[in-house]
Amino acid sequence: MKVTFKRLIGPEYMLPAMRVTQAKDMYSTSLPTEETWLKMLLSEHSSDRSVMYRFYCEDVPYYTHVHLVRHHVGIQFHVMSQRFDKNREDLLQGNLVNMLFDANAQAIINISRKRLCYKADKTAQDLVEKMKCALVYDGDKYDQILGKVLMRPCSWFPGYCAEPNPCGRIVGIKSLLSVHQTILEDLK
Repeated sequence: MKVTFKRLIGPEYMLPAMRVTQAKDMYSTSLPTEETWLKMLLSEHSSDRSVMYRFYCEDVPYYTHVHLVRHHVGIQFHVMSQRFDKNREDLLQGNLVNMLFDANAQAIINISRKRLCYKADKTAQDLVEKMKCALVYDGDKYDQILGKVLMRPCSWFPGYCAEPNPCGRIVGIKSLLSVHQTILEDLK
């Protein structure tokens, strides 16, 4: 698998979205500081959705693209069809396809939290890891910061796992179900 990317709409468009909510100059065209960019990505505010990327993914097993296309908020997929006029039934789920998708920064973070999880399909993990590496190694400082916040949910929320049955790779992790068990107890 090979992954490359292009930033379609940059962080300079995030700043006006952020500023207008604070009754500040919404016509600003300056770039946010690196710290502001990181803070906004970590806080997951709506301004993150104004920054857009296009990822080009080559030689992806057909079954792996299915894991990604389940993500539908803030993202648009374009996948090479396996539709041929003849012998479509003979095509295997492991056949390689190309795909590209346009996604806002928040959608990319959301994908990473599900697909970098140890419980996710290994090939899907590899594909998202390649997205992360492309951002970190081929991007500018803003892309690199975004790449570094692409992480497993147990890294995003250290000590907690949202999966109903955590993978067990991290000792002492608490499931969110156990943390919020009182919701069910209140019903009794």
